[in-house]
Amino acid sequence: MPISGIAISVDPRYLESVRVEVQTRYDGEAAAIPAEAENYLVVVLETKTTGEMKQKFEAISQLPGVINAWVAYHSIEESFPEL
Repeated sequence: MPISGIAISVDPRYLESVRVEVQTRYDGEAAAIPAEAENYLVVVLETKTTGEMKQKFEAISQLPGVINAWVAYHSIEESFPEL
């Protein structure tokens, strides 16, 4: 299961709408960074495939108000059958 941490630079006027969109449409966990960097979100995404992760990342990058988005962390956890 791919897990990614994504940093998103957002026009401050769109910060709340981007956060809500990421959480509701893309099942991401989004948190705003403290006031000193008020135009950033940190998002954690979990998907079933790397293809799905790529699609979600590209879609989030195109949301209105998103200035830039980049992957800060990426890991693939293998699931093993229980013995």
